Amino acid sequence: MNPKLAMLGAFAVGIVGSSVATAGHFDGKIEYCHPTANGCEPRTVPDWIQVNQSASQIKRTPGAAGWKLCGALLAVAGFGASMSLARSLSTIESKHQKYQGIWEGLNLQKLKLQAQAELESFNQQVMIQAAEQSYAVLAPYQEPLQAEVMTEATAATPNEASPPAEQIEVKLDPYPWLRGYLSSTSLAWGNQGSGKSWFVRLLAKHKIEMGYRVIAFDPNSNATEWKGVELYNTYSAIEEKMRWYVAEVKQRYENFCKSTISEEEWRAQLWKDEKAITIIAEEATTYSDFIEDKELVKQFIKCGATLSRKQEMPVTFVTHDNTQTCLGDIKGLGNLIGRMQQIQLIATTDPTTAQPVASGKALIRLDGSTEWMEVTTPKIDKKITVFKQVKQSNPPAKTTDEGTPNELWQRAIDRLNSTYQLDTTDTSVSSQDEDIESNSGDNDTLDAYPEGQGFPPEKQLLTMLKDTDLPAGRFIKEVLKVTNGKKYRIAKKAISFVLRRHGNLELMQKFKDCLEG
Repeated sequence: MNPKLAMLGAFAVGIVGSSVATAGHFDGKIEYCHPTANGCEPRTVPDWIQVNQSASQIKRTPGAAGWKLCGALLAVAGFGASMSLARSLSTIESKHQKYQGIWEGLNLQKLKLQAQAELESFNQQVMIQAAEQSYAVLAPYQEPLQAEVMTEATAATPNEASPPAEQIEVKLDPYPWLRGYLSSTSLAWGNQGSGKSWFVRLLAKHKIEMGYRVIAFDPNSNATEWKGVELYNTYSAIEEKMRWYVAEVKQRYENFCKSTISEEEWRAQLWKDEKAITIIAEEATTYSDFIEDKELVKQFIKCGATLSRKQEMPVTFVTHDNTQTCLGDIKGLGNLIGRMQQIQLIATTDPTTAQPVASGKALIRLDGSTEWMEVTTPKIDKKITVFKQVKQSNPPAKTTDEGTPNELWQRAIDRLNSTYQLDTTDTSVSSQDEDIESNSGDNDTLDAYPEGQGFPPEKQLLTMLKDTDLPAGRFIKEVLKVTNGKKYRIAKKAISFVLRRHGNLELMQKFKDCLEG
């Protein structure tokens, strides 16, 4: 039988019994007529009182004592049973809820495990896709060239014996992801001993080689530690430079809005005018503690995180964590930090000294992504303290005692011709390209770098020329993605123009066919 129904039935019996116990009169009544001088007076008394013998018209009404007593007993029994059943149901219900909570917890844990497994599977797929996309964006010209080499090696005529194919060693960039941290604002963080400071110094070195003007904010260092870098190592000096940085970024945006050129042309012009600037912000967590102008610190971080990329003024923040507290607990920066490009350097313990040291591993998260990828960091055996500034300015176009710049340039080419036996044949250029070039009749030298024609900025092209192992023709077709005859000639002239302004003997020899064209 259902315990709840039994409890309700017992409660109903108690109500019925209480109704019976409270109905009617307990004692009986005697109604009679008491004789008086004027006649007869009616009276009523309990049946247990003796009436006078002179009374007449006596009428007895019995009481309900028995029924009331039975009703009271029934009410007590009913209410008692319902209370007992209620306590029993309460105990059963509490146990049921306890077991139900345990069961729901087990089901929830099961669902969590399933969701976690599905999430890990999804994350792996997303990480693979993100890695493929990032590698394609960060190192577009670091692709294996085996197929191209085999095609060129077997390109002999059918009736002629093919000479042994020259084996070309393709050097792939082992750290293609590193390029994304050179020109974008990022956050480098990790525990003590994880190698943050050494890593950002490597970034600074590469940034200088790219042509950036590097500025370091490092309140715990001195000029000896940053030779060749513009250093600010007091909080008052850092505050003043922050104020300059914020004003400079805003002014550049105003100037860009007033200009009539595209964003690509604007950024190329910044590089050409040597206005590409980057800041290494060491110990960024302490800025809000020792710089009085908290609003300035907030604007500096916001400008670096949101406005710096298009104005070629990226910032690398160095902290111990990636929370809002890591940048001084300044309100309103949580979302900016969450979207910022980050790298977490991972520390390990030295088994000999038991001290934390860099593990050579890191987790990276690209700009705008929420997925973390594990990478191997470059091995740095010694802290970099000397940074060579690469000055890439236009040479003065004036005559000297030795001759004009054109005459000096011609002498350099003549000196190369006399030093090396130059082979003017570029096996990477197809016969069709040779026909186009031979029929062009346009061998003039460019007077200015061809900005806005799909070529990278001048200094970036110089860096690419230094890094590549390809001959000139293949570099133009595979790296610059140029196959059109007219644009191919312009590309050769652009390379010649860059070498003329910034080249050295090795680069001149390396791209000799462009110089001789």
